[in-house]
Amino acid sequence: MADSDSGKIVVKLDCVSDFVCSWCYIGHLELERGMALAKERGLPITFQVKYHPFMLNTSLTEDTPISKIDYFTRKFGGESDSKLRMCQARAKEEGIELTFEGVVRQTTRAHRLLQKAYALGGQVAQRALLRRFFRAFFERGQDIGDAGTLAYLTSTPRDPTFTDLSESSPILAPGGPDADDGAAAIFSSEEEAIEWIQGDEMEKEVKVMSAEAARKGVKGVPFTVIDGRWAVSGCQEPECYYKIFEKLASAEVLSCLASKPDGLHKIGNNESVALLSSNNAINTLERKGKIARPETTDTMSTTPTHSYPPINEFNERKQEKENVHVRSGLEEYERSAEGRPPWMLTTTEAKLLGIAGIGFFLDAYDLFIINPVATMLQYRLYGGESLPANLEGFMKAGANIGSVIGQFLFGYLADSLGRKKIYGKELMLIILATILCLTTPTGSLSPNGSLIYLAIFRIVLGVGVGGDYPMSASVTSDRAVVRRRGAMLTYIFSNQGWGSFAGSLATMAVLGCYKTIMQEGKTSRVDGAWRIIVGISLVPAFGTLYQRLTLPESRRFEAARKLDEEDDELQKEKKAQLREDARRAEIEKGNITVEDSGNGAETPTSSIDKKSAKEKSGISAEQVIEDEMGIGSKEAARRKKSHLKEFLAYFSEWRHAKILLGTSLCWFFLDIAFYGINLNQNVVLQQIGFDGAEGTPWEKLFKIATGNLIITALGFVPGYYATLFTIEWLGRKWIQIQGFLFCALFLAILAAKFDTLATAPFIVCFALLQFFFNFGPNTTTYCYPAEVFPTRFKAFAHGLSAAAGKAGAIISALAFNTLSKKVGTSKVLWIFFACCIVGAMLTLLLPEVKGRDADVIDAEEIRAAKESRRVA
Repeated sequence: MADSDSGKIVVKLDCVSDFVCSWCYIGHLELERGMALAKERGLPITFQVKYHPFMLNTSLTEDTPISKIDYFTRKFGGESDSKLRMCQARAKEEGIELTFEGVVRQTTRAHRLLQKAYALGGQVAQRALLRRFFRAFFERGQDIGDAGTLAYLTSTPRDPTFTDLSESSPILAPGGPDADDGAAAIFSSEEEAIEWIQGDEMEKEVKVMSAEAARKGVKGVPFTVIDGRWAVSGCQEPECYYKIFEKLASAEVLSCLASKPDGLHKIGNNESVALLSSNNAINTLERKGKIARPETTDTMSTTPTHSYPPINEFNERKQEKENVHVRSGLEEYERSAEGRPPWMLTTTEAKLLGIAGIGFFLDAYDLFIINPVATMLQYRLYGGESLPANLEGFMKAGANIGSVIGQFLFGYLADSLGRKKIYGKELMLIILATILCLTTPTGSLSPNGSLIYLAIFRIVLGVGVGGDYPMSASVTSDRAVVRRRGAMLTYIFSNQGWGSFAGSLATMAVLGCYKTIMQEGKTSRVDGAWRIIVGISLVPAFGTLYQRLTLPESRRFEAARKLDEEDDELQKEKKAQLREDARRAEIEKGNITVEDSGNGAETPTSSIDKKSAKEKSGISAEQVIEDEMGIGSKEAARRKKSHLKEFLAYFSEWRHAKILLGTSLCWFFLDIAFYGINLNQNVVLQQIGFDGAEGTPWEKLFKIATGNLIITALGFVPGYYATLFTIEWLGRKWIQIQGFLFCALFLAILAAKFDTLATAPFIVCFALLQFFFNFGPNTTTYCYPAEVFPTRFKAFAHGLSAAAGKAGAIISALAFNTLSKKVGTSKVLWIFFACCIVGAMLTLLLPEVKGRDADVIDAEEIRAAKESRRVA
C-alpha cells in the first residue's frame, strides 16, 4: 500500500507479545533496529506498527504476584538456569542487561494501558510506553502488575530512572517515533492513572484480542504479522528484517505478493529464512548467532534454538501445521508439572529428596537407636543394672546439645557464605562423629568413663545433625516451586519416620544374629552388637556425601544476594542521612560553623576540627550514626554490615520478629512434649508390655526393639504421609493448630488414665498421639521457617527456630526421669498437655504460607522503602 502524500510504501506490522516474555523484549528491539536500518538506508517505506496483547500464562493472576525465579523454575524445570543465561547473553548483544529479579503476575493491566496509549497517541505513544514497561520489568525488576508502578510509568513526562532513549538505544534514529519518551505519559497525574487502572476500560478489548490471536494460531510470542497475511515467528536479527523490508519495497515482489498469498514461507531445515519472488530465486539470508523460537503459552513450551523460526503464511491451517515442529519435550514436562499433584515427584525432585532427606533419616535413626543401645550398654558395662540416671540423661541429650550448636552455626554460615560452600560439611561431621562413637573404649575405660566418652562424641554428632536442619531446609526450599514447596519439605522431613523405622529393623536384625551368643550367657558380647547398629548409619551417609558437596548454588539464592545488595544500598542511604542529621545537630550546638560556598554547600571551618567538636559535644557525628545503625566504627570503616547485623536489622521490626518468635516458641513447646516421650519410650513400652522387664537379656532387648517398631509403624510413618497429601490443600497453619490440639487431647487421656488404662486402649491412644504429632506440629514446625522467611535470612532463621526446639528437647531429656520419679509420670504428661495448648495459641502469630513467596514480600518491602526514601 502506498502513502499518497509521501509516495512511500506503507507496511503494516501487527506485533503480538506479552510483557512476561523476555524474548518479546529482545524481539521488539530487533524489529526496531530493522526499521531504523530501513530508514537509514533510504528505503521508500514507512511503517504502521501496532502491538497486540497475548496472555502467555493463563494461570497467573493480577492480585497474586510470584517471584520471577519461581515462575521460570516452574516453566522450565531443571533447565531454567541455562535458558535464562542464554536469554541474558542474547540481550547483552542488543546492549541491555536483563535481570530476573522481582515478581511476575498477569499482565492484563499493562496490556490495557498499552491499548489505551494507542487509542490516545497512536503508535508513537504505544511504542514509547511499551519501551518503558519492558525496561521497568526486565532491566529494573519492577512490578508492572502493580497499580502504583503502572501509574508512575504512565504519568511521568520523562522517566528520570532511565537514561535518555535517544542516547541509550541506537535503534532509534534521531527524531524517530520513539525518540520522545514523554509520549508514554498518557495521563496527567498518578491519581488519574490509578483511577483508570482500577476501572475496567479496555479490559474486554484486551481479552478479545488475546483470544483472537490464539484462535488464528498464535501459540507463542513474539509473533509479527506483516500486512495481515504473513507472519514472522520468534526473534530475528535486524538485518533479516531489513532484507524483508527491502524485498517488500520492490515492485517485483509486491506484484508477486499480490498474486501469490504463499509468497512467504519456510525453505528447508537450514539456518536461513527466504523471501520468495515470483521465480523463487532470491538470496538466502543466513543468520549469524543464536536465535529463539517464540516463547509459548503454559500449555506449549519451546526452547531457544539455533535454527530460524519459519516465516509462514498467517492462517489457521498452516500455523497449526508449523506448530507441530516447534514443540519440544519440555511441553510434556510443563503439562505434567501443572497437572501433577503436589506430592508426585519429578525425577529432579526425587534426586533432591535423596540428597537432602538423608540427614533426617540419620537424625531419627540415631534418636531411636539410643534407647536399645543404652540397654545393651547396661549389660556390657553394668552387668544388667540400670545406667546412672545423670549419665544416661547426658548421653541421651548429647546429640540434642550438639544440634543446638549446629543449627546456629550452619544456619548462619549458609546465609552468609552460601549454601554451596557449606552443604555437605555437616554430613562430613556426622560421618566423623559416628566413627569416633564406634571407638568407645568400653574395655579400657571405667563404665562411667565409657558413657562420658560416648556422650561427648554424640555431641559432635549432634552438631552435624543439627546443621542438616537449616541446610537441607534451605537447599530444598530454594529449589522448590511454591505450589509444591510444602510437599517437598514434608518429603524431606518424613525421612525421620523411615529413620526410626530402619533403626528398629536394624536393631532386630543385629539382635537376631547375636541370639545364640547371648542365650549362652555371653552378654558382654553385646558390645559388638551396638557398634554394628550405630555403624550402619555410615552407609547412607557415604552414599550421598559426594552429591551434597557438588550441588550447585540455586538461582533463588543468587537473586537473594542481589536483593541483599539493594538493601545494603538502602542502609547506606539511611546512614548518609543520619550523618547529615548529626552534622546539622553539631552546627545547631555551635560546635561547627558553616561557610556559604559558591555552590551552596555547607562546610565546617578549619578552626574547629573533629576532635574539638567531640570535646564540646561529648558525642561525635560518627558515634550518633553508629548508635542509630548498630554498627561499630571499625567494622563500618572496614567493610559492609555483616550478615548478622543485616539479620538483626531485619528482625528488629515487630512484623518480622513476631514470626521468628512464633516459629521458635512453637518448636520449643512441641519438642518438650515430643522428645520427652520419644527419648523415654521405655515408660510407654512398659505400659504396653514391651519394656523387656522379663526374660533373658536377649528377649528383653528384642522386645524393646519390637515395641519401638510397633510405635513407629502405627503412628510415625502414617502421620507424615497424611501431612504430605494434605499440606498444599489444608495449609500449614491449620495442620499445626489441629495437630497441637489433638495431641493435647490424647495426652490428657493418657495422663488421666495412665495407671488404669488397659493395654489395647493405651496402644490406640499412644498411636494416635504419634500420628497427630506428625500430622501436625512435628512436620509443620520444620516447614514453616523454610517457607515464611526470605531466602537471604532463611537458613539462619530456620537454625534459630530449630535450636529453640532442641532446647526444649534437652530440657525433656534431662528432666523427664528425675521429674517422673518425684511427681509421677502422669503429672509430667499433664505438663506436656499444657505445652501443646500453648503451642496451638502461639501458632496464631504465624501467617499461612501456602502459596506465599517470602522473597516477593521482601522485595516489595525493599521497593517500598526505596520509594519512601525517594519521595522524602
